[in-house]
Amino acid sequence: MMLWSCLILLIAVPEVLTQQTKEHETRLLDDLLTGYDSRVKPDGVNNETFHLYFDSGLLQIIDVDEKNQVFYGLYWQLQRWLDTELSWNPLNYSNIAEVHLTDDKIWHPNIGLFNEVDTAVSLLSAQTTRLSVHYSGFVTRHRLVNYVSSCSMNLRQFPFDTQNCTLTFRSYRYYAHQMNISTILPFSQDSLYFKDSEFNVKDIEKIRTVAGHSSQAVVILHYHIILERRPLFFMLNLMLPCSLITLIAMLSFCVTPDSGEKVGLGVTVLLSLSVFLLIISDQMPPSSEVPFITIYFFGAVVLVTLSTGLSILVLNIHHTTDRSREVPHWLRIICFGKLSRVLCVNSVTPIQHQTELKHDAETLNIQTQISIVNDTTTNNPHSMQTDSTDNSIPKKLISCFEAIVVYLRKVEESKSLDKQQEHIQQEWRKLAQVLDRIFLILFFSFSICFTLGILLRSAFQPSK
Repeated sequence: MMLWSCLILLIAVPEVLTQQTKEHETRLLDDLLTGYDSRVKPDGVNNETFHLYFDSGLLQIIDVDEKNQVFYGLYWQLQRWLDTELSWNPLNYSNIAEVHLTDDKIWHPNIGLFNEVDTAVSLLSAQTTRLSVHYSGFVTRHRLVNYVSSCSMNLRQFPFDTQNCTLTFRSYRYYAHQMNISTILPFSQDSLYFKDSEFNVKDIEKIRTVAGHSSQAVVILHYHIILERRPLFFMLNLMLPCSLITLIAMLSFCVTPDSGEKVGLGVTVLLSLSVFLLIISDQMPPSSEVPFITIYFFGAVVLVTLSTGLSILVLNIHHTTDRSREVPHWLRIICFGKLSRVLCVNSVTPIQHQTELKHDAETLNIQTQISIVNDTTTNNPHSMQTDSTDNSIPKKLISCFEAIVVYLRKVEESKSLDKQQEHIQQEWRKLAQVLDRIFLILFFSFSICFTLGILLRSAFQPSK
């Protein structure tokens, strides 16, 4: 029986105490708010200037719109001031030291963001406000608010840029002589900030200034949020593919002209680079400060365009139809000398005059036979006198041999001309091959140097 009684007391006593506490708290709130006007600013201590402690910090980066120069962020706010009309003696109210109220019950300072872009977002998020009142009269106001603020960005070094997004707070109701505003830092910023995948918060600088003169002076609080961009995403998704595609375009100089894909490869690469340019232009704002990444993509387009044009030149040289036009002597000396051996291109072998030697031998042989026939006829005069018909046989034979010699000469001259023309065409093809190798080395080297130059300049050039 005693056990049951103890259990009942253990259950009933906390409920009674809780009920009494609620009653005391209700009575306290009624006493505090009776005759209280939430529209009137509390007086300062000893009729001095009303003092407000204000602080704000970044909780999370929601979005950074580079094109529209807008910064979206989630912030915490802390406001603290003394309202003597809201003080009480805790002994009179069951030792209640703190109560919680809503914004519409008591006066609170109207501190707004001066460079806010969309006020509807902040008004909607500001509903999550917690307001606590200490028995000493100090009011603490905690808020979680989304701000859409303007942020002037210098994207010259994108994606290795560092941005300074400034929040400017001020009072829209009171001047500096009516309400003095100062900043406080109640807890560490790093412990509350949710890290962003794109930006790293390098620092938050707080600067208090007074703008205006005498009675028109206004206290302004500047919060400089220093954002450092993480460039890895843009390097892997934009710059690296662009570099590889540009190098692939350079490999068009390794494609044989007879394949028919030399120009097609360059045009395909140009279309790919145009897609990258559209992505960058869609993200960057229209400004006279051209980002380094835009310069890089434009340089890549120019480089691929030049390589495609030179590939067309090489194709024209390779497929030249004028076989009578020889390679200039100075160009032959430059390209078919030591340069061809350095570039590992086989030199053109000169025309061997074997056909001419063969032609001379055959001609000599036929002429020798003709001479033998003539000698035979001369040494044997009796044979010529025996029959007149037989005398005409050697003359016919000689004329036949002479006709054969003339024909053979024409055939050999025609063969020699064809081989000479083939040799000229072979020289033009070897010239095209040498030019391909030269252009490959030049463009490949320039592409590497240009890429490294842009990266080093954008990464290590100090921000303005």
